[in-house]
Amino acid sequence: MSYRLRDGTDLVALAGVSFAVNPGCSLAIVGQSGSGKTTCARIISGIERQTSGSVELAGHPAVPSPRSRRARKERAQHVQMVFQDPYSSLDPRQSVRDAVEEVIAEHQPSTASLRRERADELLDKVGLDERIGLAKPTRLSGGQRQRVAIAKALAARPKLLILDEAVAALDVSVQAQVIQLLSELRATEGLTYLFVSHDLGVVRQVSDECIVMHRGRVVEAGATQEVLDDPQADYTRTLIEAVPRPGWRPRRQQRESAQ
Repeated sequence: MSYRLRDGTDLVALAGVSFAVNPGCSLAIVGQSGSGKTTCARIISGIERQTSGSVELAGHPAVPSPRSRRARKERAQHVQMVFQDPYSSLDPRQSVRDAVEEVIAEHQPSTASLRRERADELLDKVGLDERIGLAKPTRLSGGQRQRVAIAKALAARPKLLILDEAVAALDVSVQAQVIQLLSELRATEGLTYLFVSHDLGVVRQVSDECIVMHRGRVVEAGATQEVLDDPQADYTRTLIEAVPRPGWRPRRQQRESAQ
């Protein structure tokens, strides 16, 4: 994946990136800003069109950056994306319930009463009651808005949910609640997650496996516990050492200090 700059040169954003997310698994893409992790997620979701390579969803080649309504709808039923700022994806003039119903109507044509019932069911699953369903986004907290964004994503019944720094803007207590919610939904709905994050603490909690990206390339991959506890790449060690958490050191450092 590359971008043509104004001076006519090409900026390589992704190079040789290849990975698979198994059904029901939670995979994290880790890296600093500019590492290419968000570009990768946007390509998988269909928001951006790759300049080379391919994406497969459920074992079938995915249309790059689908333009037709039918192709976009089909992609949306495979993969949905939840962003760091949920407010930008919510219409301030629309109630929470209407926002969820709108997605249901697009992907699952049914009667108004069935759409209302399904919307209420989804809002209940993400921990929002009827009072919140009638509210406008401007009346909600950051955590509540993120729950609405997750409910909207689930309304399309996707197989894969991409979360791009989805808890980064939340305070610690709300962040913990949303992480717990995502864990419960994964178990009850059979979801597959792709987390994009720079927060290694969150990655440790939410993912089974992770890949570490640096300057558009994968520098390390494996089970999350193994990668974070015993990193092999210098870049991964640099990321871990930058985490401001006293008392948490990679296993390798623990072994070295004990010698």
